[in-house]
Amino acid sequence: MAFIEVEVITGPRAEPVGPVVLDVYWLGPGGRPEKYLGEFPVTGGVADVSALASKPAELAWGLVLRETGAAGTLLRSGPLRELPVVRRPGALQPALRAFVMPPAGVQFAGAYADALRGLVVEGLPSLPRLQARDVAIGLGSGTGPGPSPRLVMTLTGRVRAAFPPLWLPFSFGLKLRAVPFTDPGRPDRQSVVSRDGPAVIGAARLVRGAVAAAAPALERVIIEAVRGFIDHEITREIAPSQAPPEGFVTSTVSTAALGFSHPTGISVGVVLGGAERGPRPRALGAAGLQPHLEPLLVGRQFPLRLAADEREQQLCREPGVEVEGRGHTAAVVGERLHGHPGHRPYGAAPALEGVGAAGHQLGDLVGDALAAGRGPARLGDRGAHARGIAVPYLHGFHGALPFAGAGEVGEVGERRVGGAGDIDAA
Repeated sequence: MAFIEVEVITGPRAEPVGPVVLDVYWLGPGGRPEKYLGEFPVTGGVADVSALASKPAELAWGLVLRETGAAGTLLRSGPLRELPVVRRPGALQPALRAFVMPPAGVQFAGAYADALRGLVVEGLPSLPRLQARDVAIGLGSGTGPGPSPRLVMTLTGRVRAAFPPLWLPFSFGLKLRAVPFTDPGRPDRQSVVSRDGPAVIGAARLVRGAVAAAAPALERVIIEAVRGFIDHEITREIAPSQAPPEGFVTSTVSTAALGFSHPTGISVGVVLGGAERGPRPRALGAAGLQPHLEPLLVGRQFPLRLAADEREQQLCREPGVEVEGRGHTAAVVGERLHGHPGHRPYGAAPALEGVGAAGHQLGDLVGDALAAGRGPARLGDRGAHARGIAVPYLHGFHGALPFAGAGEVGEVGERRVGGAGDIDAA
C-alpha cells in the first residue's frame, strides 16, 4: 500500500475548498508532462496511490492538487525524483500542504499601468518602418469561453509608407484572456495568456500591409508582456502579502483562479504550497521517549568519534540508560558507540562516590553534543560537570527530548539516585 497525505488550510476570508483530487504525471526534460497517470481522490486527507506503476528512470514524477471541477490548482509539485508516499498514514506531517489565500487583485492604474506599458514597448522588435508611441489598456467583452471580461491592449504609433515616404498613424488592438497555468513541472509559471479573437488593425490603406506584416511580432510581444506582468504580481506582490500559519514552509506558489475584472484589473486566487516532510510534533514522557532510544537507533554504523583513550573504558555487557525521578524509573537500553568493532571489553562500570545532584544517564547518546559543548565531561571522570545537557535528534524525530536542565552525566549502566524531576512532568 502507498499513500500520499494532503492538507488544505483555508486562510482568513478565503473561499472554502470543496473535494480535492491529486493528478499524477510522468515528467520529461524541463518539466514537460510526458504521460498523465490519472486522478486520485483525496479522502480524509489521504490519497491512495497504490495502483501507480514504477516510473522509468529517465523521467520524474509530477503532482497537481486541485479542487474538483476547478480550472486552477492548489499545488504543483515541480519534478520529483520519488513520490512522497507513506505506508501508514498519520505518522508524518502531510507531504503536500496548501494554504489558500483570500482573493486578491491588481488594478492597471498608475505605476502598474506604466510597468505594463514599459514591458510592451521594451519588447518590441526593431522595425524600420514602424514606431510605437503608446499602449492603451482597457477591458472588453469576450468571444471565447469563460465569463470574465477580456483585457484589450491597443498599441499606437506611426508607420512609414513606401511611396510616398510619409509617416502615417496606426493602431494595433489585441483582446486577451488569461487562465491559470496548471502543468506540474513548471511551478514558476502562473498564467497562460492567449488571444481572444483576431487582432484589430487601424491604419491607412498605404500602410495597412506593413502593419499586417508586423502583426505576429507585435502579438507575441504583447502576450509575453502581459503574462510576465501577471506572473510577477502573483509571485512577488500577492503571494508574500499574507503570512501562512506558523510552521508552514512555503515552497511553491500556485494559482487557483485568474481572470480580468472591472475596473481594468486582474483578479486572482493564490495558493501557497509546502512540501516539507517531518514527524508530527508530539510531547514526550517516559513512555514516549523509550522507543527512540532503542539499540536500533544507536548502531555501529555511526562514526566512531571519541578519543582513543576513552575507547578502552570497561563497560558492562548490556549497558543501560536510566532516567530516575521521584519514585519513577524508566530504563532503556543503548549501545556504546566507541569501541573497536573487533574489540569489545566487558566489565562493570566504576561507580560515582557519594550522591550528587540529579543526573541523566545518557552515556554515548550525548557523545556528540558533549564534545561540541564547552568543558565537556569525560565519561570516565568521577564527577561530571553539572551543566545543561543538549540531546541531539534521534532518527529524525523532531520532538524535544525532556533532558534540558542542570544535571550530571555519569557512566553507562550506572544507577543514580537523588532529587531528579519526574520525566513525565517534563
